[in-house]
Amino acid sequence: MKNVSIVGAGKVGQYLINLFNNTPSLGHQISGLYDDDTALIGETIEGVPVIGDLEQACIDAQQGKCDEMYLCLPLGDEKHIMMMLDQLSQSTVVVKYVPDLFAFDLLHSKWMSIKGLPVISVYDTPMSSIVARVLKRAEDVVVASIILMIIWPIMIMIAIGIKVTSPGPVFYKQTRIGWNKLPFTILKFRSMPVGVENNGVNWGNANKKTETKFGRFIRATSLDELPQFINVLIGNMSIVGPRPERDLFIEKISQEVPRYMQRHMVKSGITGWAQINGLRGDTCLKKRIEYDLYYISNWALSLDMKIIFMSIFKGWLNEGFSKNAI
Repeated sequence: MKNVSIVGAGKVGQYLINLFNNTPSLGHQISGLYDDDTALIGETIEGVPVIGDLEQACIDAQQGKCDEMYLCLPLGDEKHIMMMLDQLSQSTVVVKYVPDLFAFDLLHSKWMSIKGLPVISVYDTPMSSIVARVLKRAEDVVVASIILMIIWPIMIMIAIGIKVTSPGPVFYKQTRIGWNKLPFTILKFRSMPVGVENNGVNWGNANKKTETKFGRFIRATSLDELPQFINVLIGNMSIVGPRPERDLFIEKISQEVPRYMQRHMVKSGITGWAQINGLRGDTCLKKRIEYDLYYISNWALSLDMKIIFMSIFKGWLNEGFSKNAI
């Protein structure tokens, strides 16, 4: 059992106290809590008394009253951090620094080196490399080609059904925002009469009163999304990626949801990590974006394959995969 001291009674220090107390297997026994706010001395925080200030922490460390000392001070408090490191260097105590909550994202970021200079890649994706982009594109072309060869009879029957039940073009075209915030034309089988468009008042849900009977069927089964495999072959979409949105929604959402624009670091997809986890359309918006960002940060061909197979068996074959996605 190690005797540990914690310097800093703020949120990070309190989190560490609860972590040690709730995880006996770590073998840490808290011997003292210190803070630079002398008014807290004598107070009890999360069941641990504050027994001194920063100078007292250094003195106790030099006297061997603990085995390890965790510094939970804000990164901006450079003066106190450097003072403590200087004093603690005169002791045999193991010293560990825990960044404040503001820096927690950095802990999960990718560390790299440029000629010996340490660099933290905070917002990045494995798809940023040329090799990864080539592999991703090859995957898209191969998978989209195979799927189109399989489904072309279905697409022809849908096209005939649209022509028979409603005059006008087979495809419905709309501008969406994709990779690098560039607009592109997304293709869908037309499910509404010509001249009728869902202008986004009810985002993510088409107005069923404006749909044709056949259109309601292909939309409910997500068959209206099949032409997007053509988008993939063209190169303005991917098989797997965040679902594309319209620019009028992007402007609104980006002001409400942090990091939303990072979805545009990659190509938009027909299916995605968020969709196979049940997050579609305007439901659980923030959670859906979290899943999109997870995919972007952790992309791998194996993850794409997993999403594709889960989309087939969990999505299109069940309740319609992308019907609420756009």
